[in-house]
Amino acid sequence: NSQISKTGFYMYFLILMVLLMKSYLLMDEILKQVLEQTVEIMQAVIPAFCMTMVFASAQTTAAVFYQIAAAVIWLVERLLCYVIAPGIHIYVVLQMVNCMTGERVISRFSGLLKKIIQWSLRVMLAGVMGMNMIENMIAPSVDNLKKMSITKTLGAIPGLGGTTEAVSNIFLGSAAVIKNGVGVAAMLVLIGIALGPIVKMVIFVVFYKLAGAVVQPFADQRVCGCIDSVGEGAGMLLKTMATGTLLFLITIAIVITAVK
Repeated sequence: NSQISKTGFYMYFLILMVLLMKSYLLMDEILKQVLEQTVEIMQAVIPAFCMTMVFASAQTTAAVFYQIAAAVIWLVERLLCYVIAPGIHIYVVLQMVNCMTGERVISRFSGLLKKIIQWSLRVMLAGVMGMNMIENMIAPSVDNLKKMSITKTLGAIPGLGGTTEAVSNIFLGSAAVIKNGVGVAAMLVLIGIALGPIVKMVIFVVFYKLAGAVVQPFADQRVCGCIDSVGEGAGMLLKTMATGTLLFLITIAIVITAVK
């Protein structure tokens, strides 16, 4: 009788794992679609954005921004999609196995994997912010020096200096307005792409946590732990999506505010 009871529970637990993993993989597909769309948008926007910076006499900033944007695209396209997301899958499966055995024989390994994923996301965000801050301190100063040299040289032309300087200032100011418009449009498109999926994943996470809380009084604790582990994995996917979107938004926003 005891063997029949254990066998029945494990069969039920495996069915529950299959159902939970099916819904979890739906969230993984949402994550991959959003990251792919944001990468495609950035690949289309970067050339136009760099061209507007060149017209705004910000050649140095455009060159540095291109390199940083390419690095961010590589991080999102390779590291988030092919390292962080599979790491989250492994963590969720390990947590389910821990809950099924009830002994948590690999809980330390799964906890270490979770910390590595969390710290990787934080290091990526801090690294991109640091690169952009260094760019903000150096590249715009070089471009401003070049811009002042051009306007002062045009202003020194006898007879036409004042008019030439005024026209050049109007041209550079118009180019800066166009640049900011392109950057803001790109940010709005990125927010529009990520906002809906983020709301969906938040709803998934809330319902997983709610389901775990509702079944706790009358269900086996291993079942509650299994549901909680999938909810935790969904929350990590949500953080990954938010981090990927923030990397692009921060890169564009700092360049917009740096180049006047």
